[in-house]
Amino acid sequence: MGGRISNCTSYSTITIGDNVGSCVFVGGIVGALQDGSTDNCHSYASIVVGDDAEFIMGFGGIAGTSEGGGCITNCFSSATIVVGENYSSCEHIGGIVGHVEGGLISGNIAMNCIIPGIDDYAGAITGGPFNDVIHANNYYSNCTVGLNIDDIGCRGSDIAANDGAVKATILLENEAAPASIAGGEKVVFRREFKQGVSSTVCLPVAIDESLASAAGKFFTFAGVDMTDPDDWTVVMQEVAGNNMVDGDLEANTPYLFIPDADGAVLFIGEADGSSVTAGSATNGNWTFKGTYESIEWNAGNADLGKIYGFAAQKYEAPDNDGDSNPDYVINPGKFVKAAAGASIAP
Repeated sequence: MGGRISNCTSYSTITIGDNVGSCVFVGGIVGALQDGSTDNCHSYASIVVGDDAEFIMGFGGIAGTSEGGGCITNCFSSATIVVGENYSSCEHIGGIVGHVEGGLISGNIAMNCIIPGIDDYAGAITGGPFNDVIHANNYYSNCTVGLNIDDIGCRGSDIAANDGAVKATILLENEAAPASIAGGEKVVFRREFKQGVSSTVCLPVAIDESLASAAGKFFTFAGVDMTDPDDWTVVMQEVAGNNMVDGDLEANTPYLFIPDADGAVLFIGEADGSSVTAGSATNGNWTFKGTYESIEWNAGNADLGKIYGFAAQKYEAPDNDGDSNPDYVINPGKFVKAAAGASIAP
């Protein structure tokens, strides 16, 4: 009872043979979640049930069931669930969770999930309509439910209104953005962060700042202070009221983002049909650039020596002076000059 499952990833293959009698509550991360929580987990699991099963209930990419006050939040599923032929009864199968009784299902993404068409209640997010469940900000893309692509409806019941899931263009970590996104399309830009570590983000669509700021603080580029020749400092201005457009963080504009917590953040907006082209901001001789593609600066690159950025991870220089300590340490978020081998994700 209770407990928390956090920051887990599953690539498991779960195989259930032929002629099984009763099989309930199977998940890519957890089978049965009772009064506990699962957050920031990723499932690429494959769950396969053989032929001639008697009773199958509660299969999900993240959890088989969540009961009581259970919470499943900020999880990602690209699970495949297959049910064999000639079963007697099969119900409640979902890309995130199959069976739910109470609790919260929020901030989850189902992408490329394959969910079988069964007797009752199958969906890209949850496996059916349930009472006393709070659904919020769940998104899906390119999921197959039965024979229907991007259909969150159930055989026997329509759960579209019940679970509040929204079809969206979903852009994941390390995934390049498309050149354009159709106007009116909901866009979910998902990124993983470490609490307090500075990161650059460039948003493909305008984002309501009041919603985005709940996850951390945003800053615009205001130059580089070179007063101390040995310790240059990037200067940023916190985003607030008068330097925003209609209360939004602007599309294609690079920002410095400092998150309030570890884990996934969903930046959610609506495309206006404009091209998706990463922009920049210039102050003096310095240009702060955004990117929607991966970049790596290898030895011999002409830009080396001119590229600076924010360190993504801790680096300890080798001990060359014999004092048993690294010669220097670079902590995550530090503004540093890029060396050969440096890279940046979209």
